[in-house]
Amino acid sequence: MGRNLSEKADKRLDQLQYACILAFCGIQLLFLLPETRELGLVMALRRYAAPLIGVVFLAAAALRGFQKPGWGAAALAAFMLLWIGFVFTLHTIIRHQEVWFTHAVACCYLIALPMAYAFRDSERQRGLTALLAMFLIAGLSFSAHGLMLYFGVLPESLSSLVFWYDGRLTTLLNPIFCGTYLMVGIGACLVFSLRTPKKWLKAVLLLLAAVQFLVMLLTDCRASIASTFLLVGGTVLCSICKSSWKRLLPAAIVCAAVVALLFVVYKRVSPTHRNLLDSSFNGRIAIWRATVSVLQEEPRILLTGCSDVLSERIHMRFNHAHNSFLQTTYVLGIPGLLAAIGITLLALRGAIITLWRNDCLWKSCLALLAVGLFLCGMMEVYLFITGQETLCLCFCFLTLTGYLHSWCPRKAKQ
Repeated sequence: MGRNLSEKADKRLDQLQYACILAFCGIQLLFLLPETRELGLVMALRRYAAPLIGVVFLAAAALRGFQKPGWGAAALAAFMLLWIGFVFTLHTIIRHQEVWFTHAVACCYLIALPMAYAFRDSERQRGLTALLAMFLIAGLSFSAHGLMLYFGVLPESLSSLVFWYDGRLTTLLNPIFCGTYLMVGIGACLVFSLRTPKKWLKAVLLLLAAVQFLVMLLTDCRASIASTFLLVGGTVLCSICKSSWKRLLPAAIVCAAVVALLFVVYKRVSPTHRNLLDSSFNGRIAIWRATVSVLQEEPRILLTGCSDVLSERIHMRFNHAHNSFLQTTYVLGIPGLLAAIGITLLALRGAIITLWRNDCLWKSCLALLAVGLFLCGMMEVYLFITGQETLCLCFCFLTLTGYLHSWCPRKAKQ
């Protein structure tokens, strides 16, 4: 449902929205690159300019008019923004407690979730392409710095930003974050390789994906590695099977062979040689139980959330619940959890329909990437609410949710 704007005015608003997306991706990329991460200007841009960019983007969308099929995603985004604002006011002004997530998360609901509809980008995918390009560049940067560290040629000035922690490649202060960003970078390479008709470019992109995979193994981030198996194996399955289920068996055999090969490479390259399937999820089950106990002991948290660092309440060294749903409940209460469940249903419905139809291979790859990010979010706090280091992962998941939802077929009016 668009406004009565002239073609020229609509085009300028479209250009303004695109500029907002590029500016946001540019600011986040400056943070992800080790050479520019700690610059005061970059931190100020992320904290103050990024939310303003989101407001401008949404204002331009309001002038152009929202598309009616996108009202569901827009309603979820609006509710999360309002509820985050309420929680921010409650904890900051009334209880005099600092809320750490507000500036970071606001952009995810101002730009990411409604992007496909607010930017009218379902068919063009310009915003999505810019986001994937950002992850591709970040993944290549992580890979280059990881290889420099591995071969002992990393500049001394970057030694505090890229280093070995307990035998694992680390940047962004955590090897797990590094592994997940590389997983998304691999997904970006696969999507671009499937979209381009140039064979030499396909080969280059697949080679870059392989390099990122090898570097990701140095992080020993098992959730991201398992999600990469799903991403690559699922893409192979979809490419062979296509829309014909008669090819399902041979496609499944090839998929299993590819995943087995990746697993063998993982076992040989992994720096710690840990079991990929750990029944305790590396101690996370104990953290989840402790978080649930806190929620049961203090019912007030279920209504308005809590801004205290989780480690202060569960008496463990972990600052968060290592699960996006539990952390959302802890910080935003039941209302935030219900909105998170709604967003998840939107994402999984879009992914399942896209994979079931499988009429566009790169869209199927994006659906698998969204599922992979969701699975990683069950082990870490990547989705719905997040910190500065993982903001882009939340932004990516919500953007994919919006696009997958926009690609679902609509019922024709009678």
